Amino acid sequence: MKFCDYYKYFIDFLNRIEFHTLIPSNNHGTTGICLINKEEDTYVHYIPAENTSVVAQNIGEADSLEITWFNPLTGEYTEAEIRKRNKAIHIYKKNPEQAEIAIVRLIK
Repeated sequence: MKFCDYYKYFIDFLNRIEFHTLIPSNNHGTTGICLINKEEDTYVHYIPAENTSVVAQNIGEADSLEITWFNPLTGEYTEAEIRKRNKAIHIYKKNPEQAEIAIVRLIK
């Protein structure tokens, strides 16, 4: 793998999540960085390697969540996983040894 591949993955990621529509938030997750688009009910959680999960907080009303994982080291996305919404929305990383990004969308 070439070092420049990371940049390619990053640019693809920014385009896919429509980065220009997101704003930073300190109130929507317990770990790392969270970017949100309230109008689209989208929450993007960066979870550092040191953490194994994030608790999503103060998100909108929905029956279910769609969670897609992005691996910033490989540029790979998981297939979207649909989850029933619980009171505590605990989202565990797929690979606890490295940083990952969870793209969470509300399904109403």
